[in-house]
Amino acid sequence: HAEAALAKAKELRRCLRAVALAATHDLPPAGSDLAALNRFVSAFLTGARLVPGSADDGYALARQEDPTALDRPLWPVVRAAIELLTSTDLQRVRECAGDACGWLFLDTSRGGRRRWCDMADCGNLAKARRFRVSRAAAGEA
Repeated sequence: HAEAALAKAKELRRCLRAVALAATHDLPPAGSDLAALNRFVSAFLTGARLVPGSADDGYALARQEDPTALDRPLWPVVRAAIELLTSTDLQRVRECAGDACGWLFLDTSRGGRRRWCDMADCGNLAKARRFRVSRAAAGEA
């Protein structure tokens, strides 16, 4: 059962990345990627129910599920994917410019020009690489 849950998680990650990445390039997603993601969406919505929230929030969408189910951690990811892919925030999804990173992130910067998933990781590596190249070029001149 654990292997099946892991395979589901990897498939969700793969198809979600493919669909979001296509959107970042203003391209339609591959039909197979969208179909795979829609299988997760259908499964989530099939188990979803409206439940009373706070007085200010009205109702919330929740999923009735088996607390011992190994695929339980996937459902908040599916819900977040639904919310992102159906919102204007999709226009702010970016692919990290870091070498061999490939992560997608939501650019919440004011100017919308963030390039790296995390400045402490990919951003600093890129800046350090640029610095070394400029120092080497200055030493050759």
